[in-house]
Order: sequence, then C-alpha cells, then structure tokens
Amino acid sequence: MNREGIKVIIPLARKDVWGDGMLNAVKKEFGLKGGTMLDAVRYYPSTENFSHELSLLHSEVIRAVEVNGNSSVAVCVAAFDEILPIFSQANSDPVLSSVRWYDCDTSAIALSRNRNASEFAVSTHFLFPTYGIQSNSRYDQIRKAVMNETGREADTFAVNDYDALWLVTYTYLMVGSDDPDAFKWVFPLVAETYKGNIGWMKLNDAGDLENAPFTFVHMKENNGSFERTPYAIL
Repeated sequence: MNREGIKVIIPLARKDVWGDGMLNAVKKEFGLKGGTMLDAVRYYPSTENFSHELSLLHSEVIRAVEVNGNSSVAVCVAAFDEILPIFSQANSDPVLSSVRWYDCDTSAIALSRNRNASEFAVSTHFLFPTYGIQSNSRYDQIRKAVMNETGREADTFAVNDYDALWLVTYTYLMVGSDDPDAFKWVFPLVAETYKGNIGWMKLNDAGDLENAPFTFVHMKENNGSFERTPYAIL
C-alpha cells in the first residue's frame, strides 16, 4: 500500500480475535511507513446484510478523500468468505468504487465465483494474497484437476494440507511407531529434505515453514470471465 502511494487506510474487519490481530499488525506496519490507519468499521462474522457497515464506510471514505484525495486513500479488508457479499453489495456504490481496496487474507480466492464481486474487485484494483507461488506448475496441475472434477477452485491451503499429510506419513514410516518424542524429533528432519507442491518444507526454529511463499494477485476480466493474475511474489 505504501509503495502504491496510499497514505490513509480505512479498515473493514471482522469483529473477532483474528480481526483484532490483523488490525493491530497492519496499523503497526503501515505506521512505520508513515501511513495512517483510521478507526475500523467492524462487523460480526454472522453478518449477511452489510448495508449498515457499508454505509458507515461510505461516509468515512468521503471524509478521508476530501482531505487526502482518492489516490491516497484505500480500504483494507480483514474478511473471510464474507468478502463475497461485501463486494457484491458494495459494487453499486460509486464512492466505495472510487478508492483502492486491499485484503490480508486468502479468502478472496472465491471472488471468481461471483460476477458482481469480481466486477467490484476489478474496478477497485483489489489486491490480496494467496498462499504459494501461483505460477507453480505442480499446483496448476492440481488446481485444474480439482476444477475439472468438482467445478470449484482449489485453495492453495488445500494443496499445503496435502503436503502436510505426506510429511506426517513419511515421518511415521521412518519412526516405525507412534512414540510422540521420536516423532517430534524426526519430523523436522523429514521436512528439511521434502519438496512438496508448495515448495521446500524445511522448518524454522519456531516450527513454521522457513520459506513460506505468498503471491499477491488481482482480478482481471478476460472475454467476460474473471481470473486471478499474479502481481507480486514474496
């Protein structure tokens, strides 16, 4: 957001522990770059009609744009699957469509299933992360196979779960028993030499992936259909 000239962000976030954590992290990191995060518009995870929240956000965007201009203001979303109704309902609001939108969760992968939501994502140059490298040919093969079989998009987290299952299996075979201490000792050794569909599975001292790749993507329209396009890789 900072690199793209955004100086002020207005968050729209779930009212739960995850939303709290995301807001705190974004405020800290964005503030270090000299940016300002305004008070967030919050909603309960069970919300289905977002007219009230979008009305509040509409007013906040108007006030922020009056002071800073459209190109310096953005909406930062902390949402899961409710991103679909949020975007579908925001699509008819020219004020909300006049600024950039960003997300901090991979759930926006579902946008391609909803035309109204996808149109809003395109109009706001919406940018969001997905786990893994989207140009990974092994992931592409799995994604296409799942789409052909089920008609649904395969989230990269599902591919990661597939890799995790193989790690557990190989570790169990090497240990030769269900001894938890032995399993705990062998597991990172197996992970260090295993390359899954996401990439190398080597763990750091905290037990997380040493290299956890993320791709930032945005939506593009192509002959009437919408598809995710890689924007940057971390």
